[in-house]
Amino acid sequence: MRRFLLILSLSVLSCGICLAAVPKEFSDLLEKSCANRVTVGYSFVIEQDGVPLEGRGLLVVEGECYSISSEEMDVMCDGVTLWIADKSSRELYIEDAPSASEFRSNPDEYFGLFKELKVLSSEVSPASKSLAGFRYPVAELDSSWSVNDLR
Repeated sequence: MRRFLLILSLSVLSCGICLAAVPKEFSDLLEKSCANRVTVGYSFVIEQDGVPLEGRGLLVVEGECYSISSEEMDVMCDGVTLWIADKSSRELYIEDAPSASEFRSNPDEYFGLFKELKVLSSEVSPASKSLAGFRYPVAELDSSWSVNDLR
């Protein structure tokens, strides 16, 4: 169940659960990602049965592309396709992508699942217009992975 909650938390881009407000600093950084590449290192706390679970992640957003990586999960989107990879269970889910502009305009809807969300580091750089880092390397997966294409 703990893994499920982490998976749910890290794949918030594909759901719409709202439990808490996203810090203004986080929202302000997301707004800059329309014309720039924004990289945000963050920590989060979620709660399961009154027990806090902590984690860290890295979010990269540029235009309609985004990626979220952590110890347990990778979420990548090239603006058309969304890949959600659960590293511990070796499962990959492929879906049609929600728009990055959706979570930029209302980050509480997507990142509000966390009880706490803190920006640890951030960088705003010129847009690279490259899809490198926004497409999951499916061809590199070995046969132990389960690939579920839900498109």
